[in-house]
Amino acid sequence: MLTLTQNRRSKTLLVAVVSVAIPATLMVVAIAGNLMGQARQDAAISSSAARQVAAAAKAASGSGNSAQPSFAAAESTPGMKLLIAAAEAGRNVSYQGVEMIARSTMTGTSTVLSTISHSSGGATVTETTQAAAPTAATQLSYDPYQNLPEGVFGVTKPLVTLLAANYVAVLKGSGTVAGRAARVVELRRMNGQLAARFWLDDQTGLPLRREDYDTQSQLITEATFIQVSFGAVQASPSPTTPASASTGWNGVAVPATLVSTLRTKGWPLPAVLPGGLSLYAGAVSNAGAVDLSYSDGLFEVSLFVQRGILSPKLAGWQSARLGGHSVLISARGVTWSASGYVYTVVSDASPDVVIEAVTALPHDTPPGFWSRLGRGLHRLGHMVDPFR
Repeated sequence: MLTLTQNRRSKTLLVAVVSVAIPATLMVVAIAGNLMGQARQDAAISSSAARQVAAAAKAASGSGNSAQPSFAAAESTPGMKLLIAAAEAGRNVSYQGVEMIARSTMTGTSTVLSTISHSSGGATVTETTQAAAPTAATQLSYDPYQNLPEGVFGVTKPLVTLLAANYVAVLKGSGTVAGRAARVVELRRMNGQLAARFWLDDQTGLPLRREDYDTQSQLITEATFIQVSFGAVQASPSPTTPASASTGWNGVAVPATLVSTLRTKGWPLPAVLPGGLSLYAGAVSNAGAVDLSYSDGLFEVSLFVQRGILSPKLAGWQSARLGGHSVLISARGVTWSASGYVYTVVSDASPDVVIEAVTALPHDTPPGFWSRLGRGLHRLGHMVDPFR
């Protein structure tokens, strides 16, 4: 039994349990805290926002013909500078508070409450429970791969770099969150459409609230501090020896090299996913599983891949068809097996982004007896080196 506990703040709490029975069955269960979306539209795009989008695109191309600005052009906007500073604040500012995160999911809506504790330059400890079941057991989590601060609401340096390449940040004025003054930054797609809003603390720069919108202008994520304080952090549970520390997962410095190496060994791993999602992080486990993270800076898709055949029924999952393919789905997860591999996609993106990613990955029809037997014998030959 292999257990991985992750907390990537852009996706709130993810608990993935991978159970392998040699030679023929792989079961992947992803239990995630998910967010309730609300149907809102942003029909009016301000003239200043439109001008900034056009100016950034023109500055990037030199002629105005390019649809996507460069990082150098995009980061020069006041809004992007604030987001870059917010990523640094997530690492260097000590804070503690209570977050409420609501999101629309593949199966409905959900709300999560988290108690957050972070010391400057240290680990982030998150104690999370489903808001609908406040008596449920809480879970401690941290970054199991690098032991680095995770940022707040997905605002980290690597993701902000991707944001600057895919969106234009527009400073939209001021607001208030949890009794604190904040500056509001909007992210616009290249067509001027609203993609997200961030409320950044006036004093520290820390993100206090975030809203995400899909391409239909529907609100799909709302994350906010209900209460927050800064300075010395009070005593909190320590993640010194969480379960994830002993699972054998190891982060890789250059995920593109990992993908290239495994592709030469037959692993069908994508270098990119549709929708401008770039590979930016990866890890491997001693059990032979791969975890790849793709993002455009705002939305993230995590892809878990391991050799095996998926059990046709998993507790907590339901059968569905996405993009014409038979899969199993949970609130934020989609899993299936194809050609001797099991794929699990976990994401904080809108369902249409998830479906597009799932459709782009390999699929096949249920194999017959002789095909299953042949694959089982093939896997036995890979027990010593699961990546061979």
